[in-house]
Amino acid sequence: MQRLRANGQKIVTLRDELDLTQEELSVRVGYSVKTIWKAESSRVLRRRTLEHIAIALNCSLTDIVDAAHIALYSHKPALVLGGD
Repeated sequence: MQRLRANGQKIVTLRDELDLTQEELSVRVGYSVKTIWKAESSRVLRRRTLEHIAIALNCSLTDIVDAAHIALYSHKPALVLGGD
């Protein structure tokens, strides 16, 4: 289960642009207000939770995830062969 750090400020901005309260967003997403609060507080959440929030906010997942955290999890280590 992949977990990502939310970009809380971006989520608040997008929610405000849609003129939604935390409660209204929670109903759209199907998660509790506490989960919305966690996302807006830049907590680390399951990728699937953030995907649902992104859909409700009409944006992509990368729009609401901390960029540094995406870079951290998208890095694939190079294969290291033998060494002397």
